[in-house]
Amino acid sequence: MIRLRDLCGDYSGLDNPEITGLTLDSRAIAPGMLFCAVSGALSDGHDFIQAAIESGASAVICERACELSVPCVVDPQLRHSLSALAGRFYADPSHDLRLVGVTGTNGKSTLCDLLQQAHHALGHRSAAMGTLGVYGARDYGYSGNTTADPIQIQADLAALRTDAVTDVAMEVSSHGLAQGRAEALRFDVGVFTNLSRDHLDYHGDMDRYALAKQHLFVGLRPRHWVLNAQTPEAALLAPLADAATLYGDGGSVRAQHIQARPSGVAFELVTEADRGTVESQLLGDFNVDNLLACAAVLLAQGVAFATVCKTLAGLRPVRGRMQVISQSPLVLVDYAHTPDGLAAALRGARAHCHGQLWVVFGAGGDRDTGKRPLMGQAADQLADRIVLTSDNPRSEDPELIMDDIEAAIHRPVHRQTQRTLAIEWAIRQMAPQDTLLIAGKGHEREQIIGHQVMHHDDAEVARRALDGLDA
Repeated sequence: MIRLRDLCGDYSGLDNPEITGLTLDSRAIAPGMLFCAVSGALSDGHDFIQAAIESGASAVICERACELSVPCVVDPQLRHSLSALAGRFYADPSHDLRLVGVTGTNGKSTLCDLLQQAHHALGHRSAAMGTLGVYGARDYGYSGNTTADPIQIQADLAALRTDAVTDVAMEVSSHGLAQGRAEALRFDVGVFTNLSRDHLDYHGDMDRYALAKQHLFVGLRPRHWVLNAQTPEAALLAPLADAATLYGDGGSVRAQHIQARPSGVAFELVTEADRGTVESQLLGDFNVDNLLACAAVLLAQGVAFATVCKTLAGLRPVRGRMQVISQSPLVLVDYAHTPDGLAAALRGARAHCHGQLWVVFGAGGDRDTGKRPLMGQAADQLADRIVLTSDNPRSEDPELIMDDIEAAIHRPVHRQTQRTLAIEWAIRQMAPQDTLLIAGKGHEREQIIGHQVMHHDDAEVARRALDGLDA
């Protein structure tokens, strides 16, 4: 616990209560807590100040002056200073951890999971934070966002420190960067995977989206930057770094002689000084990029090259990321929900396909509509058989979403708004030598239709359908 004046240096009031916790949610207030009132796009925390006080808040920090019955601190830039405030409360846990921040449109969850596995294999107590939750030594829970709110991030890092975790890989989303959620974190390594169309409903255009991603580097200044050499951003960012490693074609950490095998992908890992063979359990060429990024991080952290090769070979596939549900027919579940992500997943699936390549996918409702025809175009160019379905239509008509996707497809498709039925139909139609990619949800276990959140698990549905073939 900490006194209000020690937590908020600008506070000069007479009362100096002890602060037992921080929260942005008035419903989570317990006696002695500091309520942080931030205005947002959907709600304004100032509207809930009185409710927080009635629930026992001992003080309030907010963006504009208020007459209150408890001590009040005013910070007009609270959204961006909240990370530092929470850091002070939790004694800056990121300073005691080797924290790797991963940003980019695609690959964040996979890379964080691979890094967590790799550090564990190296004998370190490790964890990952992001879309899949906070997990490692144990499951610490799920925030609901790729990057949690600033208070939750610091609380999670403090819990990891208490559990003697030393290495953490954290997804840092464009939303989180734009909103200052990671502002006071100390990153050992920052990774930029790629940039393609997504979240334009929030950022407005690609330039602002790119600037949000770049803030991890030019704003938060990790010790070492790991950049995808195949992106334009690498050429812009690398000269600004104190230390940088580029991976992929044209980089100093790259792959040669890539071979798709039934059990995964094999390649030669090459650096300026060394080369060695990696036989990975992961499927798809795009996972080679994820493995290269993982290798670049480990090398930047001082791991020996031979140890890196051995470690990469032992990394397991990530749940919901090119997850193999069955081998014959080959059925894969993947989170790909952007045009580039879908294209990469389809190319990866094609490398392991000996018949026709099927894809089942949709697009989210109440989100960037411009990516829908681009996803249709990717499927049209890279798949043999296309099944359109729903993927969290929210308030939109699923049929109209499918219309937007189908506008870019120049051949017949099968349409089925009920995702379970779409998956079952595709599995019944495929031949044993065919491959099916079920794209869009990956690890997710829900479908959002209107205001209803219903249980749905692509992997679970696929397994049931496959069992039905044998019945």
